[in-house]
Amino acid sequence: SPPQFADLCLGRAKRLPRAREAAERYWATRFKDGVPPANLPADFPRTQETLPRGDRVYFAMDEGETDRLRRLGRAEGVTLFTLLLAAYYVMLSRLSGETDLAVATPISGRTTADEWRALGMFVRTALVRARVAGSFLTFLKDIERAAKDAFDSAEYPLDEISAAAEDPARRGRRSLFDVMFVMQSLGVNRHV
Repeated sequence: SPPQFADLCLGRAKRLPRAREAAERYWATRFKDGVPPANLPADFPRTQETLPRGDRVYFAMDEGETDRLRRLGRAEGVTLFTLLLAAYYVMLSRLSGETDLAVATPISGRTTADEWRALGMFVRTALVRARVAGSFLTFLKDIERAAKDAFDSAEYPLDEISAAAEDPARRGRRSLFDVMFVMQSLGVNRHV
């Protein structure tokens, strides 16, 4: 039978102190100078009041586009996720004029075999910080490393990162991050 959620929580509580120290050092170093806001163009002026306004942009790629991107990713030794994340950073950099960006992305919260067997939704949010610089292929390797480091340290609670990274530049911002990248590969037609 699948493990019980309470047992998984107890197991995680036992593991967390060991991983927590290294993750805390990682986040303290990564955001020692605050979290850069994404100063994207908006159709209304930003106020100091945090409003729950925002929007989503959805798009789908057909199988041919997806296959071409997969081939490029394989040629460069990265996943389709990493390739699209790098393209997203470049787009955000061009829209905002910023090169230092922090983007959130949901990742699996399942880190043990028991968690993979359990029923339920196990999702964490990783905050990936990177500087858009150099050629796209060079940046692709930079973002791959930055994402891996963020994913490896993602068990550290995001709200504690947020509290530690209080930054005057983020006043009027709703959370630690302004933008999120979500890739859903439905697996139905092998396209994204």
